[in-house]
Amino acid sequence: MRLPVLCTLPILALALAACGSSGGGSSTFVPPPGANSLIYVTDSGNAVLEFNATASGNVSPAAQLTGSNTQLNSAGGITRDATGRIFVAQQTDNSILAFSPTVTGNASPLLSISGSNTQLSTPTALAFDATGRLFVANAGTNAIAVFASGASGNVAPVALISGSNTALGVPDGVGFDGAGNLYVSNFSTNAVNVYAPGSLSGNVAPLRTISGSATGLNSPADLFVAGGNVYVTNAGGNSVTIWPTNAAGNVAPARTISGSNTNLSVPQGIYVDSNGKIYVANFNTPGFPGFIAEFGPGASGNATPTQVIAGSNTGLYGTVGLTL
Repeated sequence: MRLPVLCTLPILALALAACGSSGGGSSTFVPPPGANSLIYVTDSGNAVLEFNATASGNVSPAAQLTGSNTQLNSAGGITRDATGRIFVAQQTDNSILAFSPTVTGNASPLLSISGSNTQLSTPTALAFDATGRLFVANAGTNAIAVFASGASGNVAPVALISGSNTALGVPDGVGFDGAGNLYVSNFSTNAVNVYAPGSLSGNVAPLRTISGSATGLNSPADLFVAGGNVYVTNAGGNSVTIWPTNAAGNVAPARTISGSNTNLSVPQGIYVDSNGKIYVANFNTPGFPGFIAEFGPGASGNATPTQVIAGSNTGLYGTVGLTL
């Protein structure tokens, strides 16, 4: 999710409120073990809350990661690797934290990627490719940093996608399709760029781009690639726009979830499970009562969520990243 790249406020929630924009999250086309059983969300920058995927209403989290030992203080994008470990992008700390899939409470990270060698700059979103490399969207430098599988500490990226040819503009979501193409949502340019598997380093141009007035992209935040489609949350438009993965140019979405019945409010992280169910984290404003809205497979138009997790018992307040 985006921090003070276009705003100068140092606190995550305050930056979002003042700018009326945000984003970021995670996606990977390789579902980790246990996927679709728990929803993991980053909330208010200093916690990861976990809910049963079937939860609805004003329910308490099944578990949570929070406390000084966790080092969570500017958490945005979240994903899991093939072993189920939880990875969280820390925006003001310019770091990535990883936790055991079973740990809860005030637990210390398993590892941290941080330091000047990492070239992390307002990291907003995370995704693993099929080989286990970690791709990190850097909103602060309009770049995608790539780390080797198992990277930890003050390590340099094994590759960096950066430069004028890349057309990156505050990258806020990253994900892969089954062919290994990299998809990036760009918050400031209202575009989704697609990069070919053989060109994931250097000053490379996109293979194709979804951009233009017909797309409905409006401050695109997170994205998720699943089932031959790319799903994008639009923080500025309170919508989810959906295209086939081969879409290019100024094309209208195949489907759009938008309208008063959807309850979407500054939507952020998004995940689509193996059954096609769509989970959306909503930051909400101005009082930051974050919530999770869930839609059935094939949802379109002014659809009513099948489930909503919201209320004082949930602990949700400024909900940002989401994964299963």
